[in-house]
Amino acid sequence: MVFIGREREIGWMRLYLEHEANKILAVTGKANCGKTALMQEVMKRLGATHTFFYLDLRLLDVSAPEDFVKVLLYLLRLARREQNFIRRLFNGSRFEFSVMGFKVSRDVKFEDVLQELYLALIEELKKVKNPVIVVDELQSLRELYYNGGKKLIDSVLEFFISLTKHQHLAHVIVLTSDSTFYAELYSKSGMEKRMRFYLLDELQREEAMELIRYWSREYDVELDPEGVYNYTGGNPALIEDIVAKVALYGEFEDVVKDELRMASAKIKRLIKKGFSFKRIEEMEYEEGQEWVEENVLFYNVQKECFEPQHRIIELAWGEVLKVRK
Repeated sequence: MVFIGREREIGWMRLYLEHEANKILAVTGKANCGKTALMQEVMKRLGATHTFFYLDLRLLDVSAPEDFVKVLLYLLRLARREQNFIRRLFNGSRFEFSVMGFKVSRDVKFEDVLQELYLALIEELKKVKNPVIVVDELQSLRELYYNGGKKLIDSVLEFFISLTKHQHLAHVIVLTSDSTFYAELYSKSGMEKRMRFYLLDELQREEAMELIRYWSREYDVELDPEGVYNYTGGNPALIEDIVAKVALYGEFEDVVKDELRMASAKIKRLIKKGFSFKRIEEMEYEEGQEWVEENVLFYNVQKECFEPQHRIIELAWGEVLKVRK
């Protein structure tokens, strides 16, 4: 995977990890702006001095609270002794765990299971050099409840706060592409003392131009970097996607028109479903949330306003707005 630019962000992340663990680092940014790629590059560069535990909740399929137990077991790196470990904790008779799933008997409290695994994880973390837990797409736990209404995300965050602010045992970095979830964390009482919030911008102009030139060489197409930048901004994934489609279909103008047409069609479809539609900067928080869920808008917690997820959506939104007026 190509990685261009982001030296400023990598330097900031390096400084964060060189200091004593004290706060959870929560990172968000527009869709496909490179959050995961940045974290992977940081892990690559600092792998000799830090021990990274990377969890991508998109791939681990956490659709029920019990699935998170498998995540903790994975994090503990207990692949060869999972079942023996579980039997030792719960004597085997009250607890079932297999390759196909996990189930706690009725006489075992799920929170006790979590507590035992949290304690086991703490002991594992003490054995490694400069541990860093990275959780990608933390919002996957957002709607999971256990024991009659307790939110799993609250338990997880309390554990992470213990690891960082209280024990200074490990750094914890959480990534989320859901900006409204990030906003909830940002506004949660007391979190400013326990979490550090980082909003990852798109690539700076020169970095984006360098990436455009790189993909143009890779796909062997001649493109005006300035023209591509005008339609993609600094979104790395959109840049590659546009250049790749030009290589496939041949005409930059046709590719851009098709992308604008599809974005406009999506916006119109959601308007027909009843989504509130107006100038983006006039969008109220409750109105904009549904657009965020559809990956059309992004909520900037620092500016307290909504923004288009990328340049194509911005242009399409303007065109639809113009026609409706």
